[in-house]
Amino acid sequence: MNFSKRLAQAVLACCIALGLGSTVSQAGVSWTPPPESPESPEFSELLDLCEATTACTYAPPTAPQLHAEVCWDQRTARVVLADINGCEQDTEAMNLQYGEVIDDDTLEVAAYLPLQDACELGYCVQGPSTAVEDEMCCTANGCTPYSGGACAGEIVFCFDMSGNGCNGGE
Repeated sequence: MNFSKRLAQAVLACCIALGLGSTVSQAGVSWTPPPESPESPEFSELLDLCEATTACTYAPPTAPQLHAEVCWDQRTARVVLADINGCEQDTEAMNLQYGEVIDDDTLEVAAYLPLQDACELGYCVQGPSTAVEDEMCCTANGCTPYSGGACAGEIVFCFDMSGNGCNGGE
C-alpha cells in the first residue's frame, strides 16, 4: 500500500475516532459524518447491519457511535468501512450506527449492538459492587448470565454482576 493511501486511512480513522464534522476524502477513502437524524434519507437508504445480519457483538449502552456506511462480507463475516467507490464485489453496503475501526490499515470495523442497562430497566437489586460486566438474560423472576442462545426475557447489559443477578452496587 502506498504512503498517501496509508496516510488517508490514518486520517480517516482519526476523524472517525474524534467525531470530527467534516468530510474526509483522499486516495480512495472517504468518510462523511453522520446525518443530523437517523430518519434522514441518506442514513436510512441502506439496511442496518445489526438488524440484517449476525455481525454485531452485544455491547454496553455506552458503545461508541460510528454512524457510517460499511461493507459486510457474509463469507468471511468481516465488516470494513466503505471507501469512496463503495463496497467491493461480493460485499453488501449497510449502515452501522455503533462500532469502531479496529485496524487502521484495512479499515476493519468491530460492529456493536448496544444493550439497555439492566438497572435502568429495574432488574437490579442492591448489593456490594463486583465490578464484573456482562450480558444477562432477565425476566420477571430475575437475571442470569447470558451466554448465547435463547433468552425467555430480555438480553440486557449489567455493569455489576453477581452470581445470582445484577447488583445496583453500593
